Amino acid sequence: MKICLKCRRQLFDSDTVCDRCKSTVIMDKVQFDTLYNQYKASTDKQQAQLRMSPEYKEFYEYVFPLVKKPTAEERELQRKITKEKEILKQKQEQEYIRTHSKHIKSQYEPIKQNIPHCPTCGSTNVKPLSTTSKVLGVLAIGLASKQIGKSYMCKDCKYYW
Repeated sequence: MKICLKCRRQLFDSDTVCDRCKSTVIMDKVQFDTLYNQYKASTDKQQAQLRMSPEYKEFYEYVFPLVKKPTAEERELQRKITKEKEILKQKQEQEYIRTHSKHIKSQYEPIKQNIPHCPTCGSTNVKPLSTTSKVLGVLAIGLASKQIGKSYMCKDCKYYW
């Protein structure tokens, strides 16, 4: 049995070219398994030494392709792109807020406190009428008292409601 190093397809012993990828980089399966297991079992230092040997060069090139590490320039370019994306996102958010400000402002407006105010003069200088003051008004004046059925009195215009 043979193995194509490029696509790892198993081939017959008589094959010299892979029928799938048309590669001529073919290795005996036993040799492939030996090299693969030896490489995987070794430490990083030993793997570096193995890569230098001629028998591993072709094997390593196809089976363990090198992952290219980005250069300092590429990393800097990536940082710039990321920063530009963040700036663009912030601008889009600001544009959205500006175009939809009526809806957004209404959501974040402070809730007005429910403070009673005089229906006549609009003043908030009001006081609630106590039950005792209502009873005393009825006792003093009778049923003609202004305080019957009222809850508040305006201190400014003396209106009862």
